[in-house]
This record gives sequence, C-alpha cells and structure tokens, in this order.
Amino acid sequence: MTRLVTIVVLILSALGAPAGADEAKRVEFAAAGVSLVLPEGMEPSGEEGVLAAGADGLRIGWLGFPEPFDGALGALTGRFAAEEGNRETGREAFDLAGRRGAIVRFAGRSEDAPVERMVFVLGDDAETLALFAAWPPERSAEFLEPMRACFRSALVIPRPLVRVKGASISLVVPWRYVPAEDFPGFACAECGASIAVSEIPGPFSEVRAGMTEPKLAAAGMKLVSREDVTVAGGAGLLLRVEIAFGTAVHRKWFLLFGDAKHTVALHGSYPREHEDRVAPGLRRALLTAREGDPPADPLAELPFVVEAAPPLAFATALTGAAMFTVGGRIPLADPGDPLFVVAPSLGGEAPPGDPRAAARRRLLATKEVGDIKATAIEELEVAGLHGVEIVARARLSYGGPPVLLYQLILFRETGYYLLQGRVRENDSEEWLPLFRRTARTFRPR
Repeated sequence: MTRLVTIVVLILSALGAPAGADEAKRVEFAAAGVSLVLPEGMEPSGEEGVLAAGADGLRIGWLGFPEPFDGALGALTGRFAAEEGNRETGREAFDLAGRRGAIVRFAGRSEDAPVERMVFVLGDDAETLALFAAWPPERSAEFLEPMRACFRSALVIPRPLVRVKGASISLVVPWRYVPAEDFPGFACAECGASIAVSEIPGPFSEVRAGMTEPKLAAAGMKLVSREDVTVAGGAGLLLRVEIAFGTAVHRKWFLLFGDAKHTVALHGSYPREHEDRVAPGLRRALLTAREGDPPADPLAELPFVVEAAPPLAFATALTGAAMFTVGGRIPLADPGDPLFVVAPSLGGEAPPGDPRAAARRRLLATKEVGDIKATAIEELEVAGLHGVEIVARARLSYGGPPVLLYQLILFRETGYYLLQGRVRENDSEEWLPLFRRTARTFRPR
C-alpha cells in the first residue's frame, strides 16, 4: 500500500497537481490550454487576456507565444527587467508533464505605485504559455503562496479545434495567429508566418507519388525534409521546402492527406531566418488537422465576390476557390467545355516584382495544359487592384482540341488573386468576352 501511494503522489507531482491541491476548485481554460486550481476568492473572468479575478483586485492574466520556451522566457523577463525600477527578486525552474516551467518574481512600480509581480512560464520546443499576477508589496504575505500554488497546479489541456473559413478543415491554431482576410487560413503578423489550406481533386496516393525532389525543383522548391506522418488516424506526408522570392527566402511545411477521391494540402509558411522560432509550432499545428463537413454556404465564406456572366454559374468551391461552369454542372462532359476558376494565392507569398513576368510564370504553371503561347497581354485595374490580363492558346496535356486560356492576375500586397478561364479554341470568340465580363465583376470582401 505504501508503495502504491508513493507512485500516485509521484504521478500527481509530475503532472503539476500538488498532492494537497483542492481538485474541486480546478477550472479549465480552453483557449489558454491550461487548467488551474484557483486561489480562494478567485473566479473565472470573461475579460480578454484575463483568466481569473478576485474581489480584492487580484487577477491572473495570460499570453500565448508561438515559439519555444527559452525564447519566450527570455523575451518576457527581459521586458520586465527593462522597465525602469524593476528588478528580479526570485526564480525557480521545474518540469510539468514533460514541459519546462519557471516562476519568476519581480519588484518594481506600476503607475507610480510599488508592485510585486509573479510570472509563470510553461512551454516546450514549440509553444509557450505565460501567466501573470501582481499585487501591492504590503499584501505579499497574503497573495504570494496562494498564487505560487495556483501556478504550480497547472495542467496542460487540449485546446479547441478551429475551422478554417471556407473549408472543411479544422485545426488547433497557434497563439497569435488570426483568421486571414484574403485566403483560407490564419496569419501571424509579428512572426511573418501563415497557415493556408487547399484541396486537390485527386487521389492522395497519386498526389503523394508526384511529390518528388525533381518535380519540386522544377516548380522552384528545394526539398529540405520529407517524412511519413499520421493525421487524424490516417496516413499523411509532411514535406519541408524552401522557396526564394528574389532576395527573400521562405520555408514551407506541406502536409498532405486524403483518400481515393481528394487530397487536402496544408501550407505552413515562414521566413527562413525564423526557422528555430516558428517552424516547430507550425509543424505541431498542421498535424492537428481534422476534416469535417463542408461549409453550409461556401459562396458566403469566399474571400471575394464574383458575378458570373450567364450561362456561367457557380458549380463548387474548394477551400477558398470558386469554380464556374455552364449551368453550374460538374463534372464537365468534355474537357473543352467552358471552365472559369477564381482563387487567392496562399499565404506567405512575397510581392511579385515585375507584374508581367509574374503573370507569365503563373500562366505557365497552369495544370492540365501544355504548349502555352500567349497571344495578348495587357495591364489594367479591377476593384482598385493592379492586374495583368493574358490571352493564350494551349493544348490539353491528356489530348483533345486546342484550347483558349484567359488569365487575369490581380496583385495584392503579399500575393495575388487568380482568375482563369478555359474553353476549346473553336468557341473562343463566344467565350472570351464572357470570361472578361465575369472577371471585371471581381471584388475582395
């Protein structure tokens, strides 16, 4: 019996729950990914950035950092130490359920009044949580030990999944990332990183087989790493590639998974110089991806509005992109039948440099066609965005008649919108004006 009790106490200690903690007072804070045994008199708070508050004015604030423990701890303590009149008065380090923890105490001033602060930092090599509390020095005997016990009671809990707007994919979003305005995913302005989602209408096995080093290199991507992973209980492929945009170099995690009918691709992009700070957290976030039901109203969740010129009509949406066909019918009865697609580029892309050259490169990257020859190119403005319109002829890669390609690229600050139409060349006289009319109705939401 004595041995069993010892084992239980050791387990509780490792998890961060002191043997004497009053578990009846434990409260879960899902957004922060932590549960705490709150001190007497404190209750959960609905205030942004505050977990709990008491009638005596004591509050527990929190911040999440999408970076490893060492960097976050150094930044936090450095910020407090840099404030005039602040000095560190104590520090203790420990482990909680495989994560590193530290409690750091400061004495200083706030609004010209003396104050004592306690900062609790808990993290690993991917992300870090920080909790804060402060009180007047004369109340230190009252607050110090209860708050220390509260912080030491911390247990890491799962954070909620968040659905990507316009997609059927949900994932645990890293702290500091917010929904992107112009592509399906999330972005972190302070770290220059983003998460974007796309769907590919093809079997996962075929897409996976095509992700070879030579094919990636032909698309301007250098393969850094490749590994088989498990996603939502199924097979997945995780690639890390490097892409140069002029003098700027970005890296991307590519996570691919799916079934015999379709493939989901998640892109985690970041500047190469932020590799150690950002890459581990992005990798962890991508691997939490789960697929659910598609949006009830996919048009309403697109980051743009387009009014199709009849007989074109909305057919389907694929993760932020819209497809238009005659009468909205899919699949196409013939590969030469009219098809019009509108899609935003994915996050983390640098400005294009020369717009005409960028538009030509995107045209040559068009899937399912080859032998592309531009016949007209023009710069114009649509919805306040600078654009480049190209008309070209091409051949379908899998045979069939020559086709007309219409492309309009509208450039935004860090990326572009692609509007592209395709139809058999014999019908180009009828359909080119309809593609142009549809493209001119484009506007971002």
